[in-house]
Amino acid sequence: MTTVSHTPRLPRPAALAAATALVALTTACGGSSAAQEPAPAPSPSVSPSAASAPPSVAPLAEGLPATCVGSHAEAAVAAHTAGLPFGETAEGSVLACRWGAADSGRYLFVQFQSGETYADPEGADPAAEASMGVYTTAESAALGGKLHYLDLGSVGRSAVLYLPGVSVTANSVGMELGQGRLEEIVLAAAQDLP
Repeated sequence: MTTVSHTPRLPRPAALAAATALVALTTACGGSSAAQEPAPAPSPSVSPSAASAPPSVAPLAEGLPATCVGSHAEAAVAAHTAGLPFGETAEGSVLACRWGAADSGRYLFVQFQSGETYADPEGADPAAEASMGVYTTAESAALGGKLHYLDLGSVGRSAVLYLPGVSVTANSVGMELGQGRLEEIVLAAAQDLP
């Protein structure tokens, strides 16, 4: 694994969450990452259900939802994902839920990842947060969290909600979902956390 160092140095888990969002967006648009493993094929089911949800491949870390099936995350993306195939990967500290496919042109991804974030007292780094554009809204503050939005133009858009011990990310590619809508998705998905 190649480590890239830059100033300001981010706390490792917070940097990992930001890097994960960027890798997911670039991969969805045909980019590549040498360290990335191929994602499993999406479920042939157009809309997820308890009967069609793939089982977790490994136990999930405490503090993560068990699935996106029947969740607030699923409800929050439903208007944008009608007719798109659903796939889910659950392993260790990550639950990743995908609607669409990287090569389909339209792709929406919601991910829950446990670990230290900017919302943890030991993860807070005001200088790094300011340079990255991490901010707080009334809704994120009510949850004890902070938000981060990335607009990579034609590559896609991403919103991350950093909460103590977990981050919730929503990435969209080929969809006209702006900052406000992606924030709504991560804030709704946060309701799925145990």
